[in-house]
Parts: sequence; structure tokens; C-alpha cells
Amino acid sequence: MPNNEIAELLRGIIREEMQTVREELRQEFRPINERLTTIEEGQKTLEEGQKTLSGRLTTIEEGQKTLSGRLTTIEAGQKTLEAGQNSLNERLATIEAGQNLLEAGLQLTNDRLDNLEHSVLELRRGQINLEKGQLKLQKDVTQINKAVNAIWEDILKLDNRLGVQEKKSL
Repeated sequence: MPNNEIAELLRGIIREEMQTVREELRQEFRPINERLTTIEEGQKTLEEGQKTLSGRLTTIEEGQKTLSGRLTTIEAGQKTLEAGQNSLNERLATIEAGQNLLEAGLQLTNDRLDNLEHSVLELRRGQINLEKGQLKLQKDVTQINKAVNAIWEDILKLDNRLGVQEKKSL
């Protein structure tokens, strides 16, 4: 039985039994009645507070259910992110393998370019040697031409002398 009902029941009994004493006691117990009234008001306030707390507790429980749903959604999202991360890691590994192949190909290309540069240098040296040989050959040809011309001049002179001598002998 709540305290209100007990208090009301007691009051009713006291009223019936002691009507005259009540008046006398009322004066003396007025502070007690005021305290009881204050207690009753306090009890009502507590009951209202309890109702408010009960409502808030219900709101908290509903919020907890909502948060639980959100947590489930977050966990599902986290699993999706993990799967995406795994996929990205696999793609990254594939890209790294491709990059390694490209680097190996680039190294091979660089090696071939180095060999080509070396060959070009060798060809350039050979070309320089050929040009030097060609210049020497041209000088030699020029000297031979001069010598041949000198010989032809000598032959012409000799031919002229022979022609003169043949005329004298005839």
C-alpha cells in the first residue's frame, strides 16, 4: 500500500475516533501535519520524477536499440571496407608485379642502349679512321696524278725528241 493511502486511512480513523481531541491536537500537531503535507508533496514529486525517469529510461532503451542497429550497419560497412581493402591490396600486388616487369624491361632496354652507344662510338671511331685514310688516299692519288702527269710530260718530251731524231735520220 502506498504511503498516501496509509496516511489517508490513518487520517480517516483519527477523524472518526477523535474529533474533539483532534482540534486540540491540531494546534499542537499542525507542524507535523505540515511536515506530512510536505512529505506527501515530496512523494508526489518523487512519483512524477519516477515517471519522468521511466520515460527517459524508455527513450534510452529505444536509443540503445537504434544504436545497436547503427552498430550492425557500421560492422557491415567495416566488413565491406575490409573486403575493399583486400581487393585493393591484391590490385596493388598486381601493379607492383607489373612495375617490376617494367623495371626489368627498362633495365634491359638501358643495357641495349648502352651497347648501342658503345657500338655507335666504335662506328664513329671507324668513320674517323676511314676519313683519315680517305684523306691520305686522296693525297696519295694527288701525288700519283702529279707523278703520272710528270711521266706523261717526260714521255711527250721523249716522243718529241724521238720525232726530231727520226726526222734527222731520214
